[in-house]
Formats: sequence, C-alpha cells, structure tokens
Amino acid sequence: MNGERRFILRDDDGSLDAKRPLNREIEPGSMESWWAKFPALPPDTESFDVVIPPAPAFEAVSVRAD
Repeated sequence: MNGERRFILRDDDGSLDAKRPLNREIEPGSMESWWAKFPALPPDTESFDVVIPPAPAFEAVSVRAD
C-alpha cells in the first residue's frame, strides 16, 4: 500500500473499535488474542503490514478473497 497508514476505526462513542487491553506480559506457553477493526483495503491489495506497538510487526500479510 505504498506506506499508506490506516488507523483503527472508532465506535459510535468515539472509542477505538478494538479489544482492550493488550496484555504485554504473557506466561510461557500462553497465547494472547487481540482484535481491531480497520478501514477496508483497496480491492487490488495483495498484502499489507500490521504494526501495533509494542508487538512485533507482521509483514506482507496476504490478502485473499474466498
């Protein structure tokens, strides 16, 4: 997407439309799930990067229509 940034959407109350909080300390062998809603990507998008600090970046996430 050529460096274009898309930010988390907000709900009707103006709060971020995402799970809160993101647990920064996870016990060994445990998992943390988290979600957020973002604006739709352009139809010709093939992949995108997800950067949500403090988590490591997910790069070149493939987009596939089923």
